Amino acid sequence: MPASHGTAGTVMWVCVSATEEAPTGPTHVTFDVGNQTCPSTPLTVT
Repeated sequence: MPASHGTAGTVMWVCVSATEEAPTGPTHVTFDVGNQTCPSTPLTVT
């Protein structure tokens, strides 16, 4: 993940899964770190 806003970049790997009822297609998850919200890189539900 590239650094942004003049700060050092950090990479974090997380495991996610979707339910059988989840719609397929592109999506993302959101992380709240302190008072900052950051989206993940794109994910594709298949």
